Amino acid sequence: MLPRIRAVRPAAVFEVVGYTSTGEKRRLGAIPGVKVVGQVPSIAEAVAGAAVGVCPMRLGAGVQNKLLEYMALGLPSVTTSVSLAGLEAKPGEHLLLANTADEMAAAVLRLFDDRALARSLAEAARAYVEQHHVWSAKLDPLVRRLDRLITARRREARPAARARGRSALPMPGLRRALWPR
Repeated sequence: MLPRIRAVRPAAVFEVVGYTSTGEKRRLGAIPGVKVVGQVPSIAEAVAGAAVGVCPMRLGAGVQNKLLEYMALGLPSVTTSVSLAGLEAKPGEHLLLANTADEMAAAVLRLFDDRALARSLAEAARAYVEQHHVWSAKLDPLVRRLDRLITARRREARPAARARGRSALPMPGLRRALWPR
């Protein structure tokens, strides 16, 4: 992919951010235009100033955190179907999809050339992550369900416990906090 991009944009640099084995570091570092950054404490700092986030995964499973990080940072992204699997992000709306080296190079060059498209995808991608992948969005349904279960359990336990002259909760001191009289 990079040779195709550098044929059009000779100054383009592909930075490899994240874990990379020693052998891969040497192999990739020998390619003109590739800078192997490796693991970093902050993806945000590592990709600051980047024009495009590229996730060229060909194998994998589950949610691809690096892609979500790029999207959350408002970095226009190009990815493969493998990286996109498990996400509801839409190609052409939140990111660009490319499954071959030629498609990947064309998508990256398109984002280099069409900054309005790059901005639009970046904004939509960030909004997508804020709506679908923040902790509160994922945990709120669980918290609501647990609250309903706990409330139902308390209602069931109250009459039976009062009939026995005991607290409905295993820790009687909590009754005052939960059920003030």
